[in-house]
Parts: sequence; C-alpha cells; structure tokens
Amino acid sequence: MPYVVANEKGFFDKENLKVQLITFRGTNLMLTALLAGELDYATILPFLTGAASRGLPVRILGAVTKSSSYFMVARPEIENVKALRGKKLGINSFGSSADYAAYAAVSRSGIDANRDLTIVAIGGGTAERLAAVVSGSIDATVVTSPAEYAAEKEGFVGAGTGSAGPHPDHRDRSDAEKNGKRSR
Repeated sequence: MPYVVANEKGFFDKENLKVQLITFRGTNLMLTALLAGELDYATILPFLTGAASRGLPVRILGAVTKSSSYFMVARPEIENVKALRGKKLGINSFGSSADYAAYAAVSRSGIDANRDLTIVAIGGGTAERLAAVVSGSIDATVVTSPAEYAAEKEGFVGAGTGSAGPHPDHRDRSDAEKNGKRSR
C-alpha cells in the first residue's frame, strides 16, 4: 500500500524515478520474474527473506514496515492461534509470503506446523482463501491488510499476525511441499 500511495502522490516522479507498479497473484511468480531480470525490485519482504536465507541471489535493501502486514483470520469458534491445533490453515501456495507468515505465526504459538495442523495450498488470493474458510474447507488463513477488516465484518475473528522473518526450517518443509501437505 505505501508504494501505491507514493506513486499516486507523485513521490517517485519528484525523485526522477520511473516506476511501474505491477500486481502479481502469488509471490512465487514475483520471485521468478525478479530472478529472471524482468523486475528490478519487489516488495515481498517475508518471501525474499526466506529466499535469501536459502541462498537465492536477492538482496534486501530496506523495509517500509516494522512487522509483517499479514493477519490471521479464522472461523468464529477459533479464539487464537493455539486453537488451530488439529485444524486446517489455508495459504495460497507453498513457499509463498502467506506460507512464511502462517508458518511463523503458528510456530511462535508453540504449534509444530509439520505435525500439529494441516497447511493447505488453496491457490488464488485473499478472496479465494476467505471463501475456503466460509465453505469450511479450511479453518483459518492469512490475509494482508486491509482485508482483515472486511473479514471481521463477515464474522471472522482475528487470530494473530504473521511474521516477516525467515522460515525456521526449510528441510522439514521440502518433503511436505512435494506431497502437498505438511502434517504427518
């Protein structure tokens, strides 16, 4: 959101920067474009942090927020992140920013994302993940601000925030990613 506002207010033009904002549906696509040289800059800090920690050739130049912009929203009966034990948590795709944020949030709450819950790759964006919560396919998901306000108006509850930090354990996740499911 800060980049959109900066563009609309002409801040980039004032600095003689020629900026073209491109919206991607999925951070994996954005990283692929960045690595292929089709982009000069990307704004997916959680995902880039994880990519850098895995040795991919990306550099983090700065951040415009102090923490992740991800919020976890859940069915009304789920009061907090710890209540996700044994439940299904939806993300857009394995390895995405939403995946990193969800993994970090549940890990901080003492939940082992590889054993204590099922992480489901829904595909699509926020609207598709929220629809999956409504349908009962998943019990919770992560969304970026300001979608959490709309979700709360629909009766979802905020269960916590994500994290912009790197993924704590890439080795355990790789087998689960191949199988499309993380719980055992």
